[in-house]
Amino acid sequence: MKTALRLILVTVFLATSIPVKALTQKDSSPVTIGLPLALSGMAAEWGSAELNAMRLALEECRQKLNEKCPAVKLAVEDTKSTSIGTVTAFHKLIDIDKAQILIGATWLDSYQGALPIATRKGVPVITTSASISALNKKGDNPLIFSTYQRADYQIEYLVKHLKRSGLKNLLMIFGEDPWWVAIEGYTIAAARSNSINITKVIHTAPAQDSFRSEILKIKQARPDAVIFGFNNDAETVNFLKQWKELRAHSKLYTTEYISGFYAKKDFRSLVIGVRYVAPVAADPLFHKKYMARYKKAPVFSAANAYDAMNITLSALQNGAIEAKKIGKFLKHSSFNTVSFGKVTFDKIGGVLGGRYKMMEIKEGGPLKLDL
Repeated sequence: MKTALRLILVTVFLATSIPVKALTQKDSSPVTIGLPLALSGMAAEWGSAELNAMRLALEECRQKLNEKCPAVKLAVEDTKSTSIGTVTAFHKLIDIDKAQILIGATWLDSYQGALPIATRKGVPVITTSASISALNKKGDNPLIFSTYQRADYQIEYLVKHLKRSGLKNLLMIFGEDPWWVAIEGYTIAAARSNSINITKVIHTAPAQDSFRSEILKIKQARPDAVIFGFNNDAETVNFLKQWKELRAHSKLYTTEYISGFYAKKDFRSLVIGVRYVAPVAADPLFHKKYMARYKKAPVFSAANAYDAMNITLSALQNGAIEAKKIGKFLKHSSFNTVSFGKVTFDKIGGVLGGRYKMMEIKEGGPLKLDL
């Protein structure tokens, strides 16, 4: 493997042979790309990583292509990790900054009230940290896309792992959040098709700090496995602390967000033994490039944001400048990504491509399970 960091640009295969005029830095009016990101609040770690990754992608484009890199202006708005903040950011970026495309918002599946704003204005949206199956399940919104992994495919993989492992009785405990509501639905469907018995589903209240009664119910039910997920870090930490204090023994499963807790020394001991499903990174060199640029690891949806920016730059480079043309280009093109390899967008705007893996957090870090 080469040790030098190499630049990765999205390769686009056009569905048409009609020549188009690319937007370059010689053009006098750059296209505004709106970035509604959580730079404060409980999703700030996600939003900051997304912003860093997108800036890295743009820097690479300018270094590699010089004047041939599309002329763009990044307009950044903090969504504050709230529904109101996300709505305000969408209005500002579309109505005042005149963004032709939005990349974001952070956790858009939890703050879906902002999405109709872009839809009414005909502005395409590429979300980097929200599952398309939670945003556009019926495929009736042609302008919403996601470079984040398909949550339904991800959960299907997790449930099949449970079946292969001989874990037949499953319990779920989730916070009241649209993301986890969607995960619950996908899990029920996957369990039904894989002959997994769901013994109980427990819902917790927002900002709940004590989970002792719920954990005692879980111990009494004695499921083989428990899938969990909560609205913020504080709830996750409190649940895991109390889980260990009450000596619950069922195997814990969740999504890849839990891996971020291992990187935090104060929380590391809490996540030992937790298993999670995660996408297989198609290009591990992205991690090295991000580390070299920012001196820290690219957490959560950083790679998805890097892909989204490269996809957008490719659209502009190939002449898709107006919002409507950008949306059409995304639907009829294929892209090389660091997250999933070569992908296209499916009929609901999700990525077709990529593989998943099961991980378990050990003392020395996350390890891939052999099953």
